[in-house]
Amino acid sequence: MPPVGLRYTLVGFSAGLDWRPLHFLEPIPQNRICRACGLVCRRTALLPCMHGLCESCYGQCAQGGEVICPLDDQNCQDGEVDWEECPVDEILRREVVCWNEGDGCGAVMAASEIYRHFRHECGHHSASCSKCSARVLRRDMCSHLRSACRDLVMPVTSPRETPQLSSRDEAGLSFLIRSLEQRACETGAFFERLSSDGSPRGKRLLEICHGLNTLRETLGTEISLSMDSVLGELAERVRQNHESSSTNRPAIVTSNDHMNGSLTAGASEIENLSNTMKTARDALKNVVANATRQNAERVVNVGSLPETSTADGGESCQQTLNCARTELRLPKLCLDSCVFFVNDVQSLKESALKVGHKFFFIRVVYLRGYCMQPGLKFVKDGSSARLHICFFIRKGYVDEALEWPFRHEIRLSFINAVTDAVREVIFKPISSALQGPTESDQCLIKVEFPSLSLDDLVRDGYVHDGKLLVKWELLA
Repeated sequence: MPPVGLRYTLVGFSAGLDWRPLHFLEPIPQNRICRACGLVCRRTALLPCMHGLCESCYGQCAQGGEVICPLDDQNCQDGEVDWEECPVDEILRREVVCWNEGDGCGAVMAASEIYRHFRHECGHHSASCSKCSARVLRRDMCSHLRSACRDLVMPVTSPRETPQLSSRDEAGLSFLIRSLEQRACETGAFFERLSSDGSPRGKRLLEICHGLNTLRETLGTEISLSMDSVLGELAERVRQNHESSSTNRPAIVTSNDHMNGSLTAGASEIENLSNTMKTARDALKNVVANATRQNAERVVNVGSLPETSTADGGESCQQTLNCARTELRLPKLCLDSCVFFVNDVQSLKESALKVGHKFFFIRVVYLRGYCMQPGLKFVKDGSSARLHICFFIRKGYVDEALEWPFRHEIRLSFINAVTDAVREVIFKPISSALQGPTESDQCLIKVEFPSLSLDDLVRDGYVHDGKLLVKWELLA
């Protein structure tokens, strides 16, 4: 059997596939699925709240140029809606399982080929036997009949797959129940006549009836006792659980008090840090104001000073300004990590499979003073992709004060947004370009080892809603 995938219903892709659920081996990107009806449609409207709707559901939500999302009741205008067209090939080239999967067909093929396979190639079509009504493969029907309806019977359909009874079947079932009730009344009357008969056969049947009544009473008593025992055990377990929760309640209250104390202390520390930063900012303002005033006084006296003095004053003013700029940038330069989302992972994977690799970069950040642009490189690996790190080193404000060549290790953490689980890997960049930024203002660093399998991250739930949460950290 093929691995378990997901079932989707397509609309607008092919006359032979529309409105027929398909079993896909890999999930379809969320931006192709209507969040209201669950159908996969050719066109979807992406609302500002990031919910996607098909044309039908969107038409039900649009009123007088305004759209109200049915999932979170957020309002938006028609002009704020982004319409996306899904290419037919993007869906029809995905692998699906034959519609006769439940009858034993394990064929896997592209969605565009399933209709032809089902009509002309599949040998697992079934039918009901004309004698016993059992489900049998058409190719085995004659052998089944020759075996007196004993062999080659298909497994019984599971309860969740049992078809609903038609009105005709329900009428037949009602008639059968009425017939059984009538026969039961006739049987009761027959036993009453036998009880009045003095023949040995009548007496024997009467003894059997009394025995059945006695057995029914015994079974009723046993069942009642068993139920009382089970209910007693359940009551005891509930009582024990209640006592356990009562015992743990003081510990929970103590833990909550400790947590409240920690939060209060943290808030106090944050307030102290804010006051310290405010004081430093005020002091920096005073330094800049004093330097500006001193330079202004020098400019007033510039007429009586030689040209060299004017140059000295200008140079001093520029140095003061540079110093102030450096001080203002210091908080930003002290960061050692950044957290970001990698959006539309499926599209990045598909691009890598087409051309061999695909780069993803975020904005420029300062980590431990280095001006960097972190990123990931998706590299084709068979039918999937592997993740490598890559980054640009650009010219920064304090390059002269940094240690070159660049020797820091990089810890890359993938965070599961649902369970908070973390998968980490440490990279050691080795490249001649780590000597420092070049005259072109940037140099690309690519680390080929180690790497991570994208399929493993998807399987373990790290890709959620088409996004990958990543933490990039520069180690000391």
